[in-house]
Amino acid sequence: MGAQAVANEWDEFRGVFFEEAQEHLQAMEAALLELECASDRQEVLNRLFRAAHSIKGASATLGIMRLAAYSHTLEDLLGRLRDGTLALGASHVDLLLRATDVLGALVTAERDGTAPPEGVESVTKELHVACENVEKQEPQWGVPTTPAQAYQGTQYDNSTTETSLPPKLVYAPPFPKNARGVIAVAERVAACYEDFERALV
Repeated sequence: MGAQAVANEWDEFRGVFFEEAQEHLQAMEAALLELECASDRQEVLNRLFRAAHSIKGASATLGIMRLAAYSHTLEDLLGRLRDGTLALGASHVDLLLRATDVLGALVTAERDGTAPPEGVESVTKELHVACENVEKQEPQWGVPTTPAQAYQGTQYDNSTTETSLPPKLVYAPPFPKNARGVIAVAERVAACYEDFERALV
């Protein structure tokens, strides 16, 4: 096989990798949006871990080492959350959202041969800190995942003078730090509230 044929085959391998990486990123984004309100968070964490692991392994095989190193760090945090070494908290979800955004930007930069995106170093440091911060875990995210939990954990404001109105649901999740986090919180609250209403029927 000539040098040009080898180069063409290598380019084809890279093209397939970047296509699959985009699919893994889409899967990660979808999983993150359902993570906090999922009835089976373990299964969602497994999906996230597998996607990050696939990107890490394939990028290392192709010698895209900056991407491999970053995705390996992200995989480490997901592994600790998956095996229970770390209890999933709101700050972890926020970090995973930002880390996945950076991962997507890094995949694009490697594909296009451009400079790495801003935030790679800072988010990498945050991932390392989160992995090492086992002894200072925050309480697990308080969003109810089942109608029963929603009922047990609900607080009510009965101050309304309109007796025909049901008590007002009071719920204040931690405020997210980015737009995607806002969407994720809104979708989680809506899904959990729908489950709660169905449980009362």
